[in-house]
Order: sequence, then C-alpha cells, then structure tokens
Amino acid sequence: GEYFSSLDNLITLHQRELEKLQNIKKSMLEKMFV
Repeated sequence: GEYFSSLDNLITLHQRELEKLQNIKKSMLEKMFV
C-alpha cells in the first residue's frame, strides 16, 4: 500500500505542475493577442 500512496502523490504533483504550465501558456497567449 505504501508504494501506491507515494505513486498517487507523484501523480497529483505532476498534475499540479501541468496545470501551472497550462496557465502560464494561456496567459502568454492572451498577452500576445492583446
């Protein structure tokens, strides 16, 4: 069970990083088009 809980933590961590990157990309695109 220990292994899978740490795996879950890794996945949520990566999802947060992805969301951050997507937000940055979105704001950059908005700045370019304004």
